Amino acid sequence: MRADADDIETYALNDDLSVFEHFFTVPLNYTKPDGPTITIFARIVKKREVPVKPKKKKETKSDESEQGKDEDDAAYLCYLNGGPGFSNASANTGYISKFVDKGYAVVLLDQRGTGLSECICPENIRGETAEEKAEYVSHFRADNIVRDCEFVREKLLGKDGSWSLAGQSFGGFCIATYLSFAPEHLVEAFMFGGIPPVGESTPDKVYLQLYNKLKARNLVYYNKYPKDIDRVKDIAEYLSKNTVVLPSGGTLTLDRFRDIGIMFGMHGGIDSIHKLVFQAQNDLSRFGKILTPTLSKIEQYQSFDDAILYCILHEPIYCQDGNASRWSANREPRQQSDPRLQSYEVYQQLTPPKTGVDGALFFTGEMVFPSMLDDYAILRQVKDVGNILSEKKWEGRLYDLDALVKNTVPVYAATYMDDMYVDFELTRKFAGVTGNFHEFITNSMYHNAISAKTTEVIDKLWELRKGCAD
Repeated sequence: MRADADDIETYALNDDLSVFEHFFTVPLNYTKPDGPTITIFARIVKKREVPVKPKKKKETKSDESEQGKDEDDAAYLCYLNGGPGFSNASANTGYISKFVDKGYAVVLLDQRGTGLSECICPENIRGETAEEKAEYVSHFRADNIVRDCEFVREKLLGKDGSWSLAGQSFGGFCIATYLSFAPEHLVEAFMFGGIPPVGESTPDKVYLQLYNKLKARNLVYYNKYPKDIDRVKDIAEYLSKNTVVLPSGGTLTLDRFRDIGIMFGMHGGIDSIHKLVFQAQNDLSRFGKILTPTLSKIEQYQSFDDAILYCILHEPIYCQDGNASRWSANREPRQQSDPRLQSYEVYQQLTPPKTGVDGALFFTGEMVFPSMLDDYAILRQVKDVGNILSEKKWEGRLYDLDALVKNTVPVYAATYMDDMYVDFELTRKFAGVTGNFHEFITNSMYHNAISAKTTEVIDKLWELRKGCAD
């Protein structure tokens, strides 16, 4: 490894894994390399006693033999997690260990603005005015995340060293940007529920599509737990008439309560929401209010205060070509499948077709809304910043379709047809144009399959990598 020793702390995580921790100083704005800098962090996980050497990109197809088979020549793989706004996985997470077992030294990069990489929180956003702070945050999108990756790759492996990529959700979006603009030192890429809508320049069509997926998941929930129709109505009525302060200082409004529907897109999410609804309605029927332990559980499903980028920089991850997001999810989908723009009274009158779920109050998904900047205690402190970013016109492009057509880097993707976060139809553009693209498609997995069904999903991509077919 080429990074300076002063930048590294090493330790044995367990009998099998060693960890190396690095900090790197990078430009805030790569177009101004002599300007302000930020610090980013990466944690490298590898098998103990395995010397990791820089690896040059092979000219021949990499699936002819399994990478990392020779322990003296372990390959690097940079793992990019979902988001935006979340720090990387734990070093001993199941799917990280799975990659290590395949022979990789895994680089867990905290994307800029998360974890130990210049964390974005109200007290740590540079600038005096809201405009200055919004300008600072504007440098924390996928294009600069990719530039950070290239900086780290060169520091660790040398100018000519190459590595592989793996990305979950937004991490896959970053891979698509990487393939578009800096593929020269990539050996291969694995994408898990992370194919972006490369043909779109705003979030508008994204949310039109995702609202329909959200409606479908709401119907699955209410058909599985029909008694929750009235339970949810009881909770909604209570929240409409009372001010409920959460342990964090935020407010549990009806809008915020609906936000727990974000869990519908996860394995086990529908059952977990049922348990929460059951508990909240039990509090109301027995004690006339929602008790603190229940409020704390609701907050556990809502991480926006700890990951504010997920709110204020979420919709802009879809913006390019001079377009602004303008709180797309809040204004665009004018249809019955939109569970947020309808009032509670109107929603009581809706009857979704062929389900028997009469008048059910629907939950929202991973969408973000301006009301969050009032309902969440920490987000209130960046309300002006969030509103400025929603109106910002994002120049340039995040993806280069011409480069993707010419792509030679092997890409292996797991795509989930019923993904509530990444619409299947909108993934077809990337799948159709990208060269050397190999895909596993399933309707039996959801967005978090990389953690919920680790062995199954990685093994499927490994079959693609080895060229297995029947």
